[in-house]
Amino acid sequence: MTKGIRTIVVASIVAGSVHGTSAQAPSPRVMVLDQQARTVTALDVPSGRASQTASLQGRPSTLLMTGDRRRLLVLDRGEGRDAGDNGYQAKTRAAVTILDGRTLAVQGRVELGWGLEPMTMLSADGERLSVVGRGFQARAPADSLPREVVTVDVGSAKVLSRIELPRRATAFLATPDGRTAVVLSAREEASKNTVLPAELRFLDVAAGTVVATVPLDGDPGSPVLAPDGQSLYLLDRGRPNNNPDKNVNGQLHVVSMATRAAQGVVDVGSNPRGLVLDDRTKQLFVLSDGPPVKGPANRDRPGELRVIRGAAPSPPVSVGTSPVWLRASTDGTTLYVMGTNSFAKVTLPDLTPTPPLTFKTWGEELRVSPDGSRLYMLNGEYFKTFDLVTGQRLADVRTGRMGTKMLLALESGLKTETARLEAENEARREGRSYHAYADYTLEPPRGTLAIRPDGKAVYASNSQTSDVTVIDGRSGEILQKVPAGGFTVLFMPGASVALVPSASAVQTVDLATHQKGADVATAATGNFDRAELSPDGRVAVISGTGGVMIVDATRGRPGGAFKPFGLVADVAMDWGTSR
Repeated sequence: MTKGIRTIVVASIVAGSVHGTSAQAPSPRVMVLDQQARTVTALDVPSGRASQTASLQGRPSTLLMTGDRRRLLVLDRGEGRDAGDNGYQAKTRAAVTILDGRTLAVQGRVELGWGLEPMTMLSADGERLSVVGRGFQARAPADSLPREVVTVDVGSAKVLSRIELPRRATAFLATPDGRTAVVLSAREEASKNTVLPAELRFLDVAAGTVVATVPLDGDPGSPVLAPDGQSLYLLDRGRPNNNPDKNVNGQLHVVSMATRAAQGVVDVGSNPRGLVLDDRTKQLFVLSDGPPVKGPANRDRPGELRVIRGAAPSPPVSVGTSPVWLRASTDGTTLYVMGTNSFAKVTLPDLTPTPPLTFKTWGEELRVSPDGSRLYMLNGEYFKTFDLVTGQRLADVRTGRMGTKMLLALESGLKTETARLEAENEARREGRSYHAYADYTLEPPRGTLAIRPDGKAVYASNSQTSDVTVIDGRSGEILQKVPAGGFTVLFMPGASVALVPSASAVQTVDLATHQKGADVATAATGNFDRAELSPDGRVAVISGTGGVMIVDATRGRPGGAFKPFGLVADVAMDWGTSR
């Protein structure tokens, strides 16, 4: 989907035209933003019928839907050009168009700042929208445009406040009630001899004022709001180094939301990664490497897991080497800590670790079976299955059809040889003693994993051979290789099929026989790159820049309805659960 937002904005609040087939739109629906036609269209699901269409101005690019589905917001960056660190050289202001979420009637259009950072914040009740305008720093001050945080009262379709920023905003968040915004300006070298420290600014968006500025040491990253809303956390990676004499551990900056002052800086290990929120326990986790040591043992040093509560993290919990990903078990009692070549389990809430598994090879993707008994590792075309009870590797297989691999290799060899002969002949004709030609090679295989909801099978896609390998979820052995390549796999158990969408087709795989089924769509012009399954798993919405396809399996066998559009910039799903 395109996210370019270069549009002409009319500087007034206007009502757009709306036409539709009914005043009360059925649900669920998918909202489609067509940048070429400058429209928002509501498609009924699963019929695909267009129930409402609203006309827009400019060249809108982004859709936001309020949590209660009462309103739809359409963002427009404004006409201009990117100017790198100098901002956005805008000709017109950015804007937001506010529509009724049921009828798509345009309730107002509000001018924002100059340019638009991808940092929009919508309050939990959907009544306040805050955005950051990049502004533009020109050589001549008279040609500069201000950096601003602009807050809109969505209900009245009016600007609530404009707050000018003295420095570039590198990260931004607002509290759930939409009353306070926090803007980070990262550490920067303003000139050869001048370094500006990182700064946090607290903004009262209702009053339109900066209420506090907090300087921060080091180079902290984006702020994260604590689950209880009492603190802000900012992670500084430090300067990680495998040499213990040169390593500088990362730090966690803690800032109080109540006092708007720094509470402290705490050590979080070498090369800390991310701040991961566990929604169930309302805790934040940080992964890092263990302390570096000299010698070969450094490569296998364990990683560390810390839990962030209040102003200080818990003592580190030892996990596997080079931890990267965190996932929780389906029952929420276990935390899976996965690295590129390690796996560990940590029980919740007591944080008791089990001895980690270490692999000789690394994985691009690791997944755990729904019952927590199997670990699946995918690295290119190589797929491994591990028993998490015994720690043993059960199977090691290769995805992709061998015949297809051989054919692709033969085609690449023939193309290379043809190019070489043509280059040699051309050199002889021109009397040259040298020649150059293209060497055609196969793209390395890349894949993704999808686990059936019942855990009985794993689907591993292979980009090189454009197929899916179906693997037994218990033994790790291959059940079937299916000629159905795509960018994801969606399971529809009610129809006993898996959907495999690609850029131009939607294919099916029978869940019982593991054979390729009838295609839902072929040679489609959708340029699909996004897919979403309904909460009940009976409807799928597949979209791309060229259009939207709705796959309906409510009556058993899936069928599809494709709706073409000029240029789909964004889609927003309304499954009807919160209307």
